[in-house]
Amino acid sequence: MVKYRRLSDEELKELEPEFKQFLITNAIYDEEWVEINKNKPEQALSLVDKFSDLVLEKSLEEIKYLVHSSKDSLKLFWYRKKEATLIGLDCSSAKIDFNSKEWMLAVPDCIDEIKWYQQDKKVSVASRSKEIYQLIQAGAEVASEQFFKLVYDLVQAKK
Repeated sequence: MVKYRRLSDEELKELEPEFKQFLITNAIYDEEWVEINKNKPEQALSLVDKFSDLVLEKSLEEIKYLVHSSKDSLKLFWYRKKEATLIGLDCSSAKIDFNSKEWMLAVPDCIDEIKWYQQDKKVSVASRSKEIYQLIQAGAEVASEQFFKLVYDLVQAKK
């Protein structure tokens, strides 16, 4: 059973050298793979699922910052190995749309209408990647450290 999701055919094609190396590591060579793929599709899919999990787990381990925005809300996440921080901004003013790239330009005009908050929590190494994956599935995107620090500094200045 796949932990995250099965890689698409396009993704597998891009990772073909890595997938071949994965198969070799599992003592499966070209001829054997063709045989398994043709005659044992469940076993072939199981191998693809294991490879998919390895690739996605490695990718998720590299992610530190995420952003999730809607018109009225901006949430930034900072994941370390054993801790996570959430910075949130909520504003119902029509002047700010957090989906817009220019939302920061409107902050001075409605600074008093923005609700700012921060939450810190412990995360286990085992749950870290799962949480990041769930956030991405819910629409979060990878963010830069620079963007996180900019918003973090705004929140700290407001306190």
